Amino acid sequence: MSKEMEENGNMPLSDNSKDLVPMKQYNTISSKEGSDTDNLVETKHRVSLNVAVKLRIAAIATSFLSIFVTLALGVATLVIGFQENSSASFGFALTALLDVMSSAVVLWRYYGGAEKALYSPKREFIACIVLGVLFIVSSFTITTKSVISLANISVPSKNPSVYQLALINGILCSILAIVKFILGIKLESKALTTDAFNSLAGALSAFAIFVTSVTYEENSRVWYLDSVIGIFIAVFLLIYGTRLLWEQEKINNYSTYCGTNCACCKHK
Repeated sequence: MSKEMEENGNMPLSDNSKDLVPMKQYNTISSKEGSDTDNLVETKHRVSLNVAVKLRIAAIATSFLSIFVTLALGVATLVIGFQENSSASFGFALTALLDVMSSAVVLWRYYGGAEKALYSPKREFIACIVLGVLFIVSSFTITTKSVISLANISVPSKNPSVYQLALINGILCSILAIVKFILGIKLESKALTTDAFNSLAGALSAFAIFVTSVTYEENSRVWYLDSVIGIFIAVFLLIYGTRLLWEQEKINNYSTYCGTNCACCKHK
C-alpha cells in the first residue's frame, strides 16, 4: 500500500511527518474568461496604485482647468482672428477649441472609479481614436483657411492687442502642455500625452502669432508669414493624428490576434 501511494504522488503520514517539507502549490491556468489567468499576469506600472489614484485626480482637475482656460482663449482669439484677418490667429483658435474637445475626451477617459478608469485599454483606445480624428479635421480646416488667405493676399492689420493676447495664450498653453506631459508619462496614457501635444500645438500657434505680429510691424512684405505658419501647424496636426490612428489600428489588430484585452496588448 505504501509503495502504491508513492507511485500516485502521495506520501504516507508517519510519526516523522513534521520533518517533511510541504510541496509548493501552483495555480493552474483556466481557459474561461475572467479566470485565474488574469491574476497570473503581473503588470508593472511606473507608479504605485496610491500615487496613480492621486495622479488620476490631478488629470481630471487639469482637464477641467484646460477646458475653461482654452475655451476662453480660443473664443477671444477667434474673434480677433476674424477681425484682423489672421490665419495664425484662426489656427490657434481652432487648436484651442480642439484642446477643449480633447480635454473633454481625457475627462471621459478618467471618469469613474479608480480601478475602472486608471489602466483601461478599452477607454484608452476609444479616446485615442477620437483624438486622432479631431486632429485630422482640425488640420484640414486650418489648411483651408490659410490657403484662402494666401490666394486672396489677406494682410493682417497692425494691432498690438493681437500679440499681447498671443503671448498670454502661449504661456498658459505651455504650462498646460508640460503638466499634461508629466501626468501622461506617469499614468502611461497615450490619450493624455496626445492632449499635451494638442496644448503644445496651441502654444506654438500663439507664439507664432506673436512673432508674426512683431515682424509684420517692422516689415510689411512678410504678410504671408501668418498663413505659412498656419499651414505648418496644420501639417503637424495631420501627421500626429494619422500616426495616432495607425498606432491604434496596430493595437486593435494585435488584440484581435491574442483574442483578449490582455495586459500585453496594452503595452504593445
